[in-house]
Amino acid sequence: KAPTPYFLEMLTHQATYPVSKASIDKLGADWIKPGNLVSNGPFTLAEWVPNDHIKLIKNPKFWDAASVKLD
Repeated sequence: KAPTPYFLEMLTHQATYPVSKASIDKLGADWIKPGNLVSNGPFTLAEWVPNDHIKLIKNPKFWDAASVKLD
């Protein structure tokens, strides 16, 4: 209804990140589990133990995978 000067800042919140609708339609609540989560980032979800830890591994399909320096 009116200009929102903080709109771009709001887009940095994880609630606005894109998700794969096809994965959610196919897998329901399991879309977020390791092996199902679709990502375009430098890491992919390998393990998730709620209230304990999250393990990420390098995403070999990341467009600039050779430049990812974290192990």
